[in-house]
Amino acid sequence: MTGVTGSEFLFVVQLSVIGADGNGARYDWKANADQRAALAARFGCVQIPRFEIKAMITPLRKDGHYRVSGVVSAGVVQNCVVSLAPVVCDFEEEIGLLLFPEIESEASEPEFEDEEFETYLGNAVDLGEIGAIELALALDPFPRALGVSVTDLGPGGSDNGYEVNEAEHVGQNRPFEALAALKRKG
Repeated sequence: MTGVTGSEFLFVVQLSVIGADGNGARYDWKANADQRAALAARFGCVQIPRFEIKAMITPLRKDGHYRVSGVVSAGVVQNCVVSLAPVVCDFEEEIGLLLFPEIESEASEPEFEDEEFETYLGNAVDLGEIGAIELALALDPFPRALGVSVTDLGPGGSDNGYEVNEAEHVGQNRPFEALAALKRKG
């Protein structure tokens, strides 16, 4: 559900003003420094120097139903999971989903084939939270710096921290043998 929440990030759109004239409404929004810092902390990123949403909200025929389409773009700095070096990425993710009011009975919930949807409470929706969700889905959960491989830290790697016969383990990932070597070294 995407309603007006206590998130770090409020870009609230009042749905009652959309579609009064039969047309949709366009929204362009850029997060400020505090919002970007809170979002970076939420997603475990080093920094988010840029976060923007450009969206169109269009009313559908059924009262209270809307289509949201647009783009979320962001610049993100994450730590490499191997070397902890900064990894800079730019994202541009398309938004395409339906909004409809939260319904108490699941039996009367509309069914949408192959379409993403969100529900909302009241008469407002947090477009910032929709954008934050899209960014979270786009982030690499295991970012790596260019030229860095996970094997760089394993047997035969450049920073293994334990002694293993490198000739035996070239090109192999044997974590339990590495743990046994640490225990023997112990």
